[in-house]
Amino acid sequence: MTLPWSITTTVRNPLRNRDFLKIISEFEGQKFDEKVQVMFQVRLIEEKLYKPNKIPPQHQNLINSNSTITNQVAKEIFDFNQYLDPPMRGRQSANPLNKLGFAIARKNYDKIIITPLGKKFLEDEYDISYIFLKSLIKIQFPNPWSTSFAKEKGFNINPFISTLHLLNEINKKSDTHGLTQSEFAVFVPTLNKFDGIDDQIKKIQKYRKQTNKKLFIENFAKKFFNKEKLDKKKINDLYDYGDNIMRYFRLTNYFKVSKSHLLGEWRLDLDPIKKEEINQIINKFNGKPLSFTNEDEYIKYLSDINQPVLPWENKDNLLKIINSYKKIILKTLKENKLKIENFNKTFEKIDFSSNEPKQKLLSIRDNFVDTYKNIKNYINFEMMKYDLNQLKKKIEILSDTKKINSRDFKPEDFEKLFVDIFTILNDSKKIVPNYPIDEDGEPLSHASSSKPDFECFYKYFNIVGEVTKQQGGNQWMTETIPPQQHLDNFEKKEKNKLNFLLFVAPTIHERTYAQFYTSIKGGAYGKQKIIPISTSQFALILKEFYKYISSHKKFDSNLLKNIFENLVDLVNHSKVASEWSNSMDNFFNNYKI
Repeated sequence: MTLPWSITTTVRNPLRNRDFLKIISEFEGQKFDEKVQVMFQVRLIEEKLYKPNKIPPQHQNLINSNSTITNQVAKEIFDFNQYLDPPMRGRQSANPLNKLGFAIARKNYDKIIITPLGKKFLEDEYDISYIFLKSLIKIQFPNPWSTSFAKEKGFNINPFISTLHLLNEINKKSDTHGLTQSEFAVFVPTLNKFDGIDDQIKKIQKYRKQTNKKLFIENFAKKFFNKEKLDKKKINDLYDYGDNIMRYFRLTNYFKVSKSHLLGEWRLDLDPIKKEEINQIINKFNGKPLSFTNEDEYIKYLSDINQPVLPWENKDNLLKIINSYKKIILKTLKENKLKIENFNKTFEKIDFSSNEPKQKLLSIRDNFVDTYKNIKNYINFEMMKYDLNQLKKKIEILSDTKKINSRDFKPEDFEKLFVDIFTILNDSKKIVPNYPIDEDGEPLSHASSSKPDFECFYKYFNIVGEVTKQQGGNQWMTETIPPQQHLDNFEKKEKNKLNFLLFVAPTIHERTYAQFYTSIKGGAYGKQKIIPISTSQFALILKEFYKYISSHKKFDSNLLKNIFENLVDLVNHSKVASEWSNSMDNFFNNYKI
């Protein structure tokens, strides 16, 4: 049966591969036999990177809390599931690391190896776009490790390069650039031959002309899977694969994702900023997979960080890329009437002639990329300041818990929503989003668990922001301790100001209130200033701010500071946490400026 290809469904968030890689690196040099496979999976459970379906009753609270799990308890949880093939779980968890070229952890291979690319990924300061470009450009079907995507099953493709070709060609042949979410999900994972791009483009063009697009997709899927009757799950799987592939590919910064509105379908296109680099890749690689005589040859290729040789290893090509960035930067500055010295004081003096060493030229290229990113971020934030139409839209989203709880509203969308809100209010000295962003300031993923979602710095106070879609019991068990740790770490750096933790969720669980009530009075981290607030409650505050800005033009952050101080002070007038939460609710419902 024909199959759609995928990157990996084991680790859906690409950045979580780094956590898995950290754990398997503990076993580097050991043989990846059945014993180590189990030990690896147990360590994932111990670090709460993997949660089995079945949890022993005595450990139910532990697995869902912020308490530490011992290795012994993790082993008990693993054994409780009574897997038919226990070591297979460890092999499955290692598969993405093998596939992406971060590690060599194979059952029949000599020993576990963390590849040079994997070691770069584990560095404190790693370049995420470099890591995933070097990884994804090597993935190919067939390869000596893949039985699912074998040549006998019709596979003959390098997916990443072929997708670049597909988008480039369809952009030439259509006034509508890029692919919609449906087009990408249906026609990219089902492209299994590098020389089948023209046929796939014809199908996309035919699809675009259809009035009944849903029926067209159903018929296309039946033909692809060679089924007269098709389970809807097959089509849903295509959308899951498409979303997953997009998340991985986007980390290379070669693809631009946009939405017509927050919960609308995304559209993916080639990033015009990377046009020169993309063209060089397309001209050098046609998407045909390499041939390997055996597994060892393939492992050697995966482990070689210098393979494949990229076009800009050639100085002339590298200079073309640097020149393209310079032109884009100057054009963007002119269009927005900005001065380069505000973003890069040495820009005009930078020499990038062919006489410069290649390493220096690479550094200049990265400098120009960072400069452009800073310019775009400035433009995006400046355009948003005091934009009351945008503020009104944000209030509508916050007021609609159905939208907030939608699967299409990703954690990173939630984080950006609040960064945008505080940007619109525009009375902060600095706003720091901690989620990774592309060159247009759009989130690539949500913030890592080691940092708060965002930080706002004001003249007299600061805000550590945490947002979560978690509700019910899971909220207080898994989401309340890390934010307190983040606030504690932040306070150690910002000792001379009031520092508040703003904790936002669609609804606040009663035990979350209880947890924070105790923390305000004096918990494990001393007396902390914590504001747990629901999205609808925050919307009530913003409605008042909207009115204020409409009449006074400039927002005063002291309004926010006073609100937070009053909410924290309500704890001193409440005998129990439930009384505090009721007082807070009353405060929001009656708040007027």
